[in-house]
Amino acid sequence: MNIQLNTDVHIDGTEALAAEVSAMIEKALEHFGEHVTRVEVHLSDENGDKNGQNDQRCMLEARLEGRQPVAVTDHAATLEQAVHGAWPAGELAEMRIARRWLHRDDNKIPNNVNSQVAGALVSSPYIAQLVAMREELRMLWTRTKVCAGKLVTICKRIS
Repeated sequence: MNIQLNTDVHIDGTEALAAEVSAMIEKALEHFGEHVTRVEVHLSDENGDKNGQNDQRCMLEARLEGRQPVAVTDHAATLEQAVHGAWPAGELAEMRIARRWLHRDDNKIPNNVNSQVAGALVSSPYIAQLVAMREELRMLWTRTKVCAGKLVTICKRIS
């Protein structure tokens, strides 16, 4: 995963800042690293030299392999808060749960996790699309006598 930091003229884009922001993003996205090719971080101070509440802005743009970029923005009193706020912890937790359980059939997902998995599907069209594709492959598999290796080869040719 490549992390690119961009700052406006009011924020000093030092090596230390870049390292700190990169560490925060890598930690937040560690479970999705193989699917995220690049993250662009845009930090700005919207009030410039003037003081103000929530004038620090962080816009994160994550580029997923084979998909459209996903962008999120947050405003906060400090840059650190803005970076943390751009990827809400609840959203990341839902994505982790989805990643853990969505490869299984509905009847194999524990009842106490079902609502969280449903929330992840609603909040992320990307995850919902992956689940739909998985279901199509499962249906194809159950309706054919072709071996699994042959289906994988067919799918690789299609994509």
